[in-house]
Amino acid sequence: MSNLSDPIADFLTRLRNSALAKKAETNAPYSKIKVEIARLLKQEGYIASYEVVTTGAFPEIRIANKYVNRTSAITGSANPVFAGTSVPRIFRGFLADSGFPSSPRLAGS
Repeated sequence: MSNLSDPIADFLTRLRNSALAKKAETNAPYSKIKVEIARLLKQEGYIASYEVVTTGAFPEIRIANKYVNRTSAITGSANPVFAGTSVPRIFRGFLADSGFPSSPRLAGS
């Protein structure tokens, strides 16, 4: 297992890369905040589903990618999650409510 310096960025990158590769699903190491991010992505319609898998030595989150007309809901041009901002729109309220320090990049986005 690699030592990740930013596990949230790694999680979001895994989601984006699996969508770009047109994979049906992707797995990521479990954490409570990643489950909350997956819940928000499901609520906003960017992923089909998610589940916590505990069958192995370490729990994982399994994300089922959502495709609309063979285009990923995450990377599709009509409603991109990761384009044009350092923090996706759907996470701004979550980060503010979670007590994360305010960022000038969030305020102007």
